[in-house]
Amino acid sequence: MQTSLIIGLLALLAVGVAVGLQGTLTSLLGQQTTPIWAGFFIHLGGAVVGAVIIAVAHRDAWPVTLDASLVRTILITGILGMIVLPGIAFAFPRTGLVAGQSTIIFGQMLIAVLVDTLGWAGRAPLSLDPQRLAGLLLMAVATYLLLPR
Repeated sequence: MQTSLIIGLLALLAVGVAVGLQGTLTSLLGQQTTPIWAGFFIHLGGAVVGAVIIAVAHRDAWPVTLDASLVRTILITGILGMIVLPGIAFAFPRTGLVAGQSTIIFGQMLIAVLVDTLGWAGRAPLSLDPQRLAGLLLMAVATYLLLPR
């Protein structure tokens, strides 16, 4: 394997651990407040941390040009974030963390296959071949097996 691929996979493993921890804490925060407040507080905390990182490490990268396309993308991702985080805060106490994370990952895989197949992420489209379909089926079966009984 290429060194850059290994580094990328290790970075993604760290991101996966962070997502797992965030899901756990989001679930707890949603139980202590409400799912909507949990989503709001998490975004607020992330904004504070992001502002500190920008102030310390990325001072020379400012100002960012906020054209209409960038503002639209920011608003859409903010809306999606307010679906994701309250959704986790609402659902995880009902599904358990493993089934919840697995279902999220399955949903991400469905969107990723669609984006890759249609070439929406700025790359050439990737064919939806039997191997990729089998991978999705395997993910669906794994998610089903992880559901609480």
